[in-house]
Amino acid sequence: MMKTTIDPSSPPQDVAATANPANAQMTATVVAPHIERPTKKLVQPATMPAVEGYVVTELLGEGGMGSVWRATQLSTHREVALKLLGSRLFISDRTRARFDREVELTAKLEHPNIARIYDSGVDKGIYYYAMELLDGVELDKYVQAKELTLGQTMDLMRRVCLAVQHAHEKGVIHRDLKPSNIMVTEDGEPHVLDFGLAKAIEGGGDVAMTMEGEVAGTPAFMSPEQAMGRIDMLDTRTDVYSLGVTLYCLVVGQPPHDLSGGSHTVIRRIHDEDARRPRDLSRRVDRELEALLLKALARDPKARYASAGELARDITNYLNHDPLVAKPPTLNYFIRKRIRKHRTPIGIVAGTLGSLLLGGSVWGWIQYHKVVTVPVNTDPPGAVVFVNGEEHSCGTPCFAFVGPGRHTITVRHPGDYLPATRVVEVAWGRAKFSTEEPIAMTPNYQFVTFNSSPSGADFELTERDSGKTVFLATTPFQTRVAVGSYRARFTKPGYIDDAAATSIEITGSREGGSISRDLRPESTPLE
Repeated sequence: MMKTTIDPSSPPQDVAATANPANAQMTATVVAPHIERPTKKLVQPATMPAVEGYVVTELLGEGGMGSVWRATQLSTHREVALKLLGSRLFISDRTRARFDREVELTAKLEHPNIARIYDSGVDKGIYYYAMELLDGVELDKYVQAKELTLGQTMDLMRRVCLAVQHAHEKGVIHRDLKPSNIMVTEDGEPHVLDFGLAKAIEGGGDVAMTMEGEVAGTPAFMSPEQAMGRIDMLDTRTDVYSLGVTLYCLVVGQPPHDLSGGSHTVIRRIHDEDARRPRDLSRRVDRELEALLLKALARDPKARYASAGELARDITNYLNHDPLVAKPPTLNYFIRKRIRKHRTPIGIVAGTLGSLLLGGSVWGWIQYHKVVTVPVNTDPPGAVVFVNGEEHSCGTPCFAFVGPGRHTITVRHPGDYLPATRVVEVAWGRAKFSTEEPIAMTPNYQFVTFNSSPSGADFELTERDSGKTVFLATTPFQTRVAVGSYRARFTKPGYIDDAAATSIEITGSREGGSISRDLRPESTPLE
C-alpha cells in the first residue's frame, strides 16, 4: 500500500446541511447530512468499499471520475469525504493522471475558503484521497434559501474571489467554477472545491489530459476561449469569467447567455455573442453593477478584470460606493461618486465639501490616468511578480498596475529558475516598453557533460570558494550542475591534469554544456 499524509491538522467542526448526491461533477464531495460521531469501536459495513485506515459508512455522490464516500479516518477519528477511483470504475491512464493532478494541485492550497486535503494514497489498486468534509449547501441554493440581500450576495462572492485569487497565486487555475462547486456552510462561509479540472499555470502535463479543441468544464459557466477548447489561451482570466457568470446568475436570476438548444449551439453562442445586458433582465441591477458584470464577462480576456483579486476589489468598491475600475474614469464620474457618497443636507457644508471633493476628484482622476496596466508573462508561466520589491497578487501570466515613474518588475519562479528583472518607465499614463512578450526564465542549473581524453578518468567537482565536493564520477558523465563557481580535477593513472586549478563558471542555461580535458601523459613534458 502507498500512502502519503498531506495535512494532519484537525478539520473544522461539522454543521448541518443537505446532500446532493446526484451532482455529476461530484460536488457532493463535501455535502452530507450531519451524523453524530460514534463513540464505540467503528465497524466497516460489509457493503461499503474497504480502504485501509478508514471506515467507510455512506455514499455521498458519484461522478465521471469516481465516487465520494463519508468515512472516518481511524488515525484521527475525524469524518472525511473520501474520494475513490478504482479498477471497478475501468480507469484509464488519462483518468488516473487527472485524479493524481487533482490531489497534487489541491494539496498546494491553504486557504480557509478552499476545501483541504488531508491524505492520499493507493490501497489494493484503489486510488483515494481524503478531504475536508463540509456540511453545507451549494452557493445558489444558499443565497435563495437565506434570501440574501444584494449586498450580502456581493460580499459572499467577494470572499469566493479572494479564495480563487489564492489558488492563482499558487499557480492553479480551477477551470470549472460554478455555484455547485462552491459550498456555503452554516456559518455563512463559502468554500471552493472540486479541482478535478484544475490546470497548473506552469503547464507541463496538462496538454496530454486536455487536448487542443477538447472542451473541459461546464458549458454555461465557460469562458469563450474555454468553450472553443483553446487551452493555449487559458489563464487566470478564464476563472474571472466563470466568477462573473456565477455572480450574474446570483444577482440577475438568469444566465448571461441563452442556454436553449444543444451543447454545441450553447458553446457557439458563448463564443460569438456578448453577455445579455443585466439591466434588461433585472431591475435590481444598477448601471454600476452592470458595468462590473460586463467587464468580468468580456469576450476578450484583455478587457476583463486582470485577476480574481481585482474583481474582488471592484466588488468592494461597489459595496463602499467608491469609483469602479469597470467604469470609464471621467471627471464627472469621480465627482458624482464622491458627492453621492458624502452627501449632506447642510448647504454651506455641502458647498465646502463639494469644493474639496472637486479638487480631490480632479487629483484622483489625473492619478488614475497615470496608472498603467503592464502585462507580465514568463516562459515558463507560473512566476510570482514583484513590483519595486513588493509581491504582486498574481502569478504569470498576469498584469501589474504601476503609476508614474521608474519601476522594477521582478519575476521569481517556484521551479528551478533564476529571478529575472525588467524596468518600465511610466509617464502620464504611458509605458515606454511592454513586457507582453514572455520573459525567458533562465534555469538555475545547466546540464553538463564531463569528458576527458583519454576517457575513463576519475574526476571530482568542488565548489571554488568552500572546496566542498559536489560529486565524484568517471568520464564520460552527464549531470545537472547548479549555478555557481567550481573547480574540476581529473585523475587517471599515468596522466596529469594541467588545468586542475582552472575555475569553471556555471551561469544557467537551457542548452547543455560540456567540459573536456586533454590529460597529459606523465612521460610527456609540459610545453
